[in-house]
Amino acid sequence: MFYDPQWNISSTSQFISKTDLHELLEIFNTSSNLETQIKLISILNRYLLTNNAQHVDVIMRCKPMYYTIDRILAMNLPKKTATILNFLTLILFCDNEECTSRQHTLSLFAKNMIRTSGCLATLIDVFLAHMVRQDTWISLCHCLTEICCGSEVNQSYCSHLICQVSYVMK
Repeated sequence: MFYDPQWNISSTSQFISKTDLHELLEIFNTSSNLETQIKLISILNRYLLTNNAQHVDVIMRCKPMYYTIDRILAMNLPKKTATILNFLTLILFCDNEECTSRQHTLSLFAKNMIRTSGCLATLIDVFLAHMVRQDTWISLCHCLTEICCGSEVNQSYCSHLICQVSYVMK
């Protein structure tokens, strides 16, 4: 699959192969063009929203992706941050009643990668900055909820946010 920057996201097929995903992730991780990276995340978001997202493990196990995401989040660009947050929430969402043990394992792997890559620290910095748009704030709260759900290590890592939110709410 050759990536064309003019490619329309709505034409993305729900039948993306494993090879296609590997290529998309390789382009995402090696590109220096932020617009291309965000468009690729949008394509991956659309793929994850389809019922046939059968190769989600390829996305979740791509370690370099988390470091690239951290670099993009550190730029603190509102629209791009919201797109990334929605992507992270999608890969992490696992409805306990419908998830298999394999999906739970992949979700835990992704949560650990988000923490070890620096993404969680960057998300906390964005959270504490208080300078985000409302849609980004909502996406950030959903994303942090998914990152901490079922992960005691991530919950401990984020525990100071509760005090911070209480202080801000006063």
